[in-house]
Amino acid sequence: MKTKTVPLLITLSAASVSCAISLIQQTDFRTFVGRLFLTVLIFFVIGYIAKAILDRVFTDKGKNEPVNSEKEAASSGDGEEDDEKEKAGSDES
Repeated sequence: MKTKTVPLLITLSAASVSCAISLIQQTDFRTFVGRLFLTVLIFFVIGYIAKAILDRVFTDKGKNEPVNSEKEAASSGDGEEDDEKEKAGSDES
């Protein structure tokens, strides 16, 4: 899963809400910028933590699942052919 944009999306969403609330309250410019700066800073950190958690969850999930290679898939038949080859090889010795 691509998680590169998670901090940006969380930050942008929070900044949009903060701007809307500040506009509705008709705050002065200095307060508006201060709220926006704090919102962006706090929610960027939250987004980065969320990204790290998502990366760890999806990385660990991928490690736990067994991956079948082509050799394993080819030899996962009934196994009788391999047993016959081994017996024939041991008989020739």
